[in-house]
Formats: sequence, structure tokens, C-alpha cells
Amino acid sequence: MSRKYELKKRGEDMAATRLRITEAAIALHGSLGPARTTMSAVAERAGVERRTLYRHFPNEADLFAACSSHYFAAHPWPDLDEWRELNTRWFQFGAFSPIFRSHGENISREIFEMSPQGSPTYRSMVWYDRLRYRLMPYIYTLGADTYFNDDTIMRALVMDFAADRKTWEIGDEYLFGPAFLAAPVTTYKARGRKVYLPAGTSWYDFYTGKNVAGGQTISANAPYERMPLFVRAGSIIPTGPAIQSTSEQAKGPVTLNVYTGANGKFSLYEDDGVSRQYLKGQYSRIPLSYDEAAKSLTIGRRQGSWPGMMAKRTIRIRWIRPGRLLDLDAADQVVTYRGAHITIRAPR
Repeated sequence: MSRKYELKKRGEDMAATRLRITEAAIALHGSLGPARTTMSAVAERAGVERRTLYRHFPNEADLFAACSSHYFAAHPWPDLDEWRELNTRWFQFGAFSPIFRSHGENISREIFEMSPQGSPTYRSMVWYDRLRYRLMPYIYTLGADTYFNDDTIMRALVMDFAADRKTWEIGDEYLFGPAFLAAPVTTYKARGRKVYLPAGTSWYDFYTGKNVAGGQTISANAPYERMPLFVRAGSIIPTGPAIQSTSEQAKGPVTLNVYTGANGKFSLYEDDGVSRQYLKGQYSRIPLSYDEAAKSLTIGRRQGSWPGMMAKRTIRIRWIRPGRLLDLDAADQVVTYRGAHITIRAPR
């Protein structure tokens, strides 16, 4: 046997072994799940010694990368439009999840990699990305509540509406904090879906401001670029400008979006946005309450403080009544808050 032929045969054998290991790992992952797909299990399934396995794949990360490349090469996504719409719907759902990131290894997940600028996928992703950061005062408070009050950010409907038995079996809607009801879209080319709105309150369509009584199932619009989203009457949702990180949020103005129709309250949490000094008590709370009968919003006395806290804040108030369209830049009233109690009445 010539040296050239021997090297060729050895290379073919190594490639065949690598392929056998890769296919064994994919098969195990599908049958046992990722937690039980160990290197030992893969070696046994492939019929190779562990030292042979580690010669080809020194660690699990290398093996996973090979599996991903092999699988996607053999199973290319059949429809790019479907793939983009799937990622768009995932992104919309992700914006209303506790952890929001577009995660992946084999395919680039940056927005500009997903779809060309100006496309529906691109526009939707940019819109929800900015919305997520404009909601940071609300989301940051929810995060603080999980630490200080053992609260939850993502909530099953039954947690807040246990008396409404129809909420007991709903598994494709959820509450994002006390204010939002999210209804993700999970069907390709769906441009609408049924949404049950729990009884005991009325609900606002987040985009159009349409007010709907609870205790009924509605047909909600779900255009390509939007996910059905509703706000409970009585909610007070603090929003801010389109920031880049939490280090910026306590420096700019905050807008209090008051959804009229029921009494409501919220406790706005703030700290320096970058450190763990909140563990030492360096944070503040601003209690907020809305009285439906008096049509008034009370901004209570600030509780607590932290280094760098602004003593004077600009607070904008936006009153949401039935039919008011979404406009996070609008404000009906502006007040200067210095940490003392203020009551603001809604304009007639």
C-alpha cells in the first residue's frame, strides 16, 4: 500500500468516524434530551472509545457546533419567509419576557442579519427593541420586586384572576407584571388570534386604546409587525426615553401612563442602574396611586436614596382614556418632582 493511499484511507476513516459520532449525538439529543446527552453516552452510541471521541471533539461545545452545522446542512430551512416570520414572532414575545435576547450559535442573530433594513421583520424587531428600553422604568421595577417582594415578572392569568375559572386552562397568554396581558402569535401567516380577557376589569388595546370589557374572548388583530397586547384598566406604567442601558434611565424624564377606568397603584423603583449597592439599601421608591372617582394621580413622598440620585425630576403624565392611540412621546401634563407628595388632577 502506497503512503499516499494510506493517508487518503486514514483521512476517510477519520471523516467517517467523525460523521458517526455527530449523527449519534444528534440522535441521542432527540431521544434523551440535552441533559442526558453526555460524552460517554455519545461514545457508546457511536461505538467508539471515549479517547477516540475526545480526539475528534475535545469538549461538548465542539461537538455541539459540529452537530448544528451537520443538521442545518442536511435540513436547510425550506422557506426563508417562514423563518423570518418565526423569528419576528419570537422577538415580539421576547420583548415581553423576563430575559430578552436573541440567542443562537449557528446563524447570526443580529437584526440586520435577519432581514434587510426596511423589511417587515427589521421594522418590527427595531420597534420592539426600542419599546423594551422605553419600558425600562416599569421592567426595572418588576425586577426589583422579584428580589425584594418575591414577586414574579411573567405571570399565569390565574395568578391574578383565580376567581375567573376560564383563566385556569389558558396556556398561551400571560401577564407581564401587573399591567400587561401578552398573547404571542405561534402560527405561520396568522394575522389575528383569539384572546380571552379576564373578568373583573376592562382592558385597553395597547396600540389603539380601544377599551374592552373583561370576561370575554375577542378576535384580536395580529399584523405581521405586532403582537396582541393589552393593558389592565387602572394600570400606571412608567416609561422613559429610548436609552441604551440602565445606567441612563434615572437621569432622564419619566412618563407616567395612567390607564383610567379603575383605581390603581405602582411603586417606582430606582437605583444607580449599574452596581450592587442596592443590596446595601442604596435605592429609592416613589409610590404612585390613581383614584378613578377623583380622576387624580398621587405621586407620594420618595422613600430612600442612593448616591447620584437626582433631587429634582421631571415627570410627565399621559392620561389614557378609551380610544387614545399609542404615543409614548406625548404628555398631557408636566410636573417637577422634588421628593414631596404631589396630587395631579386629570384635565377634563
